[in-house]
Amino acid sequence: MRAQEDTYRTRRGQHASLETHGAVAWFDEDGRLTVRTSSQTPFLTRRALCALYDLPLERVRVMAGRVGGGFGGKQEMLVEDIVALAVLKLRRPVKLEYTRAEQFYGATTRHPFTIQVKAGARRDGVLTALQLRVVANTGAYGNHGPVVMFHSVGESMAIYRAVHKKVDAYSVYTHTVPAGAFRGYGLGQVMFAVESAFDELARRLDLDPLEFKARNVIGADEPMVTPGGHEEDLHIASYGLDQCIGIVRRAQAETDAGLPAPEGWLVGEGAALAMIATGPPGGHIVDATTTVHRQIAAGELGTTVDRIAIRQSDTDVVRHDTGAFASTGTVVAGKATLRASRARRRSSRPVPEGTADPQAEPPIRNAWARGSWPRGAAPWCRRARAERGAARARRRRAGRCARPERTGSRPSRRERPTGPDPSARHRGQEPRAQAHAEHRFRHRTDGRTRGCEGLTRGPPPPG
Repeated sequence: MRAQEDTYRTRRGQHASLETHGAVAWFDEDGRLTVRTSSQTPFLTRRALCALYDLPLERVRVMAGRVGGGFGGKQEMLVEDIVALAVLKLRRPVKLEYTRAEQFYGATTRHPFTIQVKAGARRDGVLTALQLRVVANTGAYGNHGPVVMFHSVGESMAIYRAVHKKVDAYSVYTHTVPAGAFRGYGLGQVMFAVESAFDELARRLDLDPLEFKARNVIGADEPMVTPGGHEEDLHIASYGLDQCIGIVRRAQAETDAGLPAPEGWLVGEGAALAMIATGPPGGHIVDATTTVHRQIAAGELGTTVDRIAIRQSDTDVVRHDTGAFASTGTVVAGKATLRASRARRRSSRPVPEGTADPQAEPPIRNAWARGSWPRGAAPWCRRARAERGAARARRRRAGRCARPERTGSRPSRRERPTGPDPSARHRGQEPRAQAHAEHRFRHRTDGRTRGCEGLTRGPPPPG
């Protein structure tokens, strides 16, 4: 048995996005407060402004066009409330934009962390225990402090298999610049500490660090146990970690390392594992994903990117959304764009061959099997659904079996034989013959007569 215990510290960092925090606000022609801002969360910003100044939601509009870099730093409302207050007081447009210097002391930063790692493993390299004590410096305000702390010790603990796990985590106030959301949301700090400790532990066991980690990572069918308990446990949707490790091993085995390092430089190599859980946004996208979404739509619709226009990040255009963050812009929202493009392509496909009417609707059987359609994408599908429902209701009222109505020759009610008097139901075999005749005419399709369950065939009706 071997144990490794170390303390690691990470420093504060600023997002330093090309576009600093800035916003402009004015009253539109309808007297609504309109705010244009560089924000990742326009809907949350609108909600905060309404709560702060006691305004109804319909009287405030927030829009964010192309955001010049966010990385989590523009999830905060830092300038929007100031320009809104000025507009409410002055009744004229107001603009506020941070300078680069103001960005460093007036905006948020990455959380500084202090992480104590204690890990134990058997001589064969099997991890038996992992313990963390984490202290996060959230600055003068809470902002994202508790959530970053909770997230930082989640995936960093869940990715490795160990019989014993323990976490003590604290998010503390200090008289420093407030910390907030930053790329990785706390995972970068803790994963750095865990991976560094595992490297040291592997060397004490005379094992290759990558081999030690490969032995202890969870498999595709194993649970991911986090400090939050079973209700917060993660689930693996697709697994490719073994393939990633294989690629790294082959790269490390290559003898050609490229150009030699300059004289006096130290050369080292290593590998680290990291994972982050992501969640779906609801309705808008920002940052560079705008280009990605246009490429996805253009490729699926068979057109060029310059013919795709995106209306986004406007509280008057899309439904409520919590924001664009957690690496969802391409993976999750991109999938939504792909599905919407496919639905649009199917709804506007050419008229099927053999259709006389150029305005004829496409056949519904395939679309019906595929399931839901976006609103407005396939009105003919909704009409077909309504028509089928009405047909089923008519059949139920008529007392027939639940089968679709067929086209073709069908005797009218006047032409159908009525058979003997209904009062003859208690006289021998006539009632059964009458029932069989009625059923035969009701379910005659393509010249065939289908029976009904539980009905005994009798002789043909008289006459």
